Parts: sequence; C-alpha cells; structure tokens
Amino acid sequence: MLRPPLSALLAPRSVAVIGASGHPESRGFHVWRSVSLSTGIERLWPVNPKYRYIGERPCYPDADALPDRAVDLAILCVGRRHLARALGKLSRNPPGAVLFAPQEEGPLSDRIEISELLEAARRMGSRLIGPNSIGLVLPRAGVNASFWPRMPAAGGIALLAQSAMIATGLMDHAGEASLGFSAVVNTGLEADVGMAELIDWFARDAATRVIALEVEALRDPRAFFSALRAAAEKKPVVVLRAGPGAGYAADRLAAGRFGTDAGEDRAFDALIAAAGALRVRTYAEFCAAAAAFSAG
Repeated sequence: MLRPPLSALLAPRSVAVIGASGHPESRGFHVWRSVSLSTGIERLWPVNPKYRYIGERPCYPDADALPDRAVDLAILCVGRRHLARALGKLSRNPPGAVLFAPQEEGPLSDRIEISELLEAARRMGSRLIGPNSIGLVLPRAGVNASFWPRMPAAGGIALLAQSAMIATGLMDHAGEASLGFSAVVNTGLEADVGMAELIDWFARDAATRVIALEVEALRDPRAFFSALRAAAEKKPVVVLRAGPGAGYAADRLAAGRFGTDAGEDRAFDALIAAAGALRVRTYAEFCAAAAAFSAG
C-alpha cells in the first residue's frame, strides 16, 4: 500500500493539540507550551472539553468543532483509555499526521493496542509517529511539536533518535558544543514512520548537512541499509549505538520493546561500514563527528 508523504509531519503549517491544558501538572501543558511558542505554525488549535480558553486562545471541545478543516498534524496528549475515542473524532477530518505522546500511565507497549491504533490511523490516511514519541522540532522552520521546552539552535544536523532520553541528552550535549539542527525527531516505537523513511527525507533536504542517528533496534534492516547507503552517498551519516558493555543490556531491552532482535554487534558494525556511514558509541564521539561534518 502506498503511504502518504511525510510533508504534514515534517513541514506542518496547522497543528491541533488534543488534550491541551493550562495546568503545569498535565502532559498537555508542556506540549501546548512548546507548540504555542512556535513561530512557523500558521494555524494552531487547543482541543479539550474542559476549557473554553487556554490563555487567550479559544479552546475547542473536540476535533469536530475546529473552525478550519485542514489539520496537518494532530498531537494526542490524552490518557490511554481516551486514545481510541480521540482518533475516532479525528476520522471525520483526518489530519495528515498523528503524533502519539507518551502516556502518564507508562509507555504504550501492548502490541495489539498499538496495531489497532495504527490501523485506525491508516484508515484515515494519516501517518503516525510513535507511539511513545516526545515529538519533533524543526528549528529552521520555527516548529516545536514536542515536550522539549526550548527550541535548539538552527543548523545543519538532522538528529533522528529512537530513545527520548538519548535525544534529550544529545541535544543538551550538542547545545554545550554550539551545534545547530535542521531537525530533531524522536521516533519512539516506529509503528509507522521509521528510520529508513526519515533518512530518505533528510538525505534530500538541502538544509541538512549531516544526518545523526541513534539506533537501538531495527524493524526492517534491509530498508534501513538501503536508505543509509543512499544517504551516505550524498552527505555524512553518523550512527550512535552502544556496543557490548554498559549499553548492551539496554539494547537488548529496547529490542524487546520493538518486538525484534537487537542483532549481533559485529553484524551491525559491518552493516554501517558497508553503507558508508560512521558508527560511534558515546555522546562525545557523536558530538565531535557531527561538529566536524557540519562545519566541513
């Protein structure tokens, strides 16, 4: 089945935050704060039946009530038991993409539940990022659709990370090193949008000078290798993955979350080398390599 392009996700002009909130204790507060401070979003709507206004903006009870029927990106910041209903409301006016924020009840990991949500998104013709993604930032476009409170500096690095913790750590480290980003995307469990498709996108992106990847496990090694090899022919690609040692058990745990095998470390090394990319194993190595390539 031909999947819709990623433009609604990676170049959104209209965003609806389902579960937006004015209370700092709520996950919807943090996402709404980041999105509302974005300078590159043309149309923005908070959706929550508990509010008539959030700040000075009118708040809508559900997606059906939005004044504009064109929504590029819908961010779901609702509890697990409300996810299916929230998707159902979106189905009458399908967004181009849906981002599933992490759950306060814990990470969404039930494969049957994830499959049902993915199928619902596909019936709408919407792309899905996550679940368990804390979002994405596009500094050059002025878009912050994430839990991150600050927009990182704009630059030439596209950071694509499966782990939210690693993405945050890498951004903090890169900030200290004065590195700038064309994009930062936390892919989460990659039920739909995965590394290979994102690599293809940023390989074609003129604003991206280097692609930096944090990889825990691969759902589709063939697609990943094909995309990686094609991208490495155009621009430098740096791949961060912990090898045997302190990070190895974490990789195995991540593989369990992804429902796939982590793979042998030597085989992963060979795959990266054959694709023409550079593998690193620490934050410091990542930042040094990304800085050298982006400045070159």
